[in-house]
Amino acid sequence: MCQRRDGTVYPVTGSVQVADAAGVTLVYLVLNDITDRVAAEDAIRAAERRTRTITDNLPALIAYIDAEQRYRFMNATYAVWLQRPVVEMLGRTLAEVHDPALYALLEPHVARALSGQRESFELEQQRAGRTYYVRGVFVPERDADGRVSGVYALTQDATRIRLA
Repeated sequence: MCQRRDGTVYPVTGSVQVADAAGVTLVYLVLNDITDRVAAEDAIRAAERRTRTITDNLPALIAYIDAEQRYRFMNATYAVWLQRPVVEMLGRTLAEVHDPALYALLEPHVARALSGQRESFELEQQRAGRTYYVRGVFVPERDADGRVSGVYALTQDATRIRLA
């Protein structure tokens, strides 16, 4: 941190270079004002907190799955539905997180989404002796070159609606 003449304090980065020239030691100090960078980083952190708060409090599974079918983001609802801490599932593939029967149902939808199609689906699955119905949508994410880099996933429990 540095202080301006008016007393305001601002963040800086700095570098020091020492040179010895003809018996005289020279010290070069370069300071860069990073006020704008710190403000941008604070704004990004605040946006991430808002996104996390919103997604963690929705009654739906929300995730980002990369091109290798690895979970890179998942909301707290995953921990409730799958009875496992989110940290155990992040970075793992869909095949590693879900049982083989469920993965077999999900895989064709994920594959179509990773090929660039928006994919909506309904699935029926058995868990703990009960039948559950879910509705999902996979939305491809494209990088700057237009290639699909991953998929945003939203899945909701549709059991009550389906049974009604």
